[in-house]
Amino acid sequence: MAVPESTTEPTSEASDLALTGSKRDAAEIEPRRVLGPVIQKKTGNNARRYRAALKPISDKEIFPVAPTDTPLTIVSEGLDVYIKRPGIHLYEETKGNDMAARLLLSEILILEQISKSPHPHIVRYYGCRAIRGLITGIVLERLEQTLLEYVTKPSFLQLDKVEFFKALESAVEHLHGLGLAYNDINPQNIMLEEDFRTSKKHGTYDLEKVRE
Repeated sequence: MAVPESTTEPTSEASDLALTGSKRDAAEIEPRRVLGPVIQKKTGNNARRYRAALKPISDKEIFPVAPTDTPLTIVSEGLDVYIKRPGIHLYEETKGNDMAARLLLSEILILEQISKSPHPHIVRYYGCRAIRGLITGIVLERLEQTLLEYVTKPSFLQLDKVEFFKALESAVEHLHGLGLAYNDINPQNIMLEEDFRTSKKHGTYDLEKVRE
């Protein structure tokens, strides 16, 4: 598993961020990141082998450096939100480079663009979390469940499917109007609000031209 090299927790004074156009974030204690092999039985000697396999990784391999030339929205704790973290489960495939960090920063920049033209059926982006000058997560609206989870429930039969797909189509058209394409529309990336009447797109955004 993976843990950032820096293990000293920040103080309030040390964690103030000087980002162009952003809010100054209060101290934030992030969970340590560890990466190691999966061991099926973690008892006795196996548990000791599992702990011995853990090794630290560089912060900058998984957390992007907050850019100084692009204003980002930095938010602190206290919100009931969903925090999307870097995909460190891919670390074994990407170790030695900053691919995970670059992917996270790319998604944040696109979400910043979308947030300037919000849509009621696209998950709300609040901003990102940062500590010691590194971006550690994306702060998103928390929603109850995915469409994949909802279809297994009896209440799914009462869902107004015509309105549901109208909402989904509206969200996709909005992204296209911004010059963006969502390349992974599937039931796991469609979230439903608590009343189960509206759909919201959620996941990774890829920036590309809709048409040449």
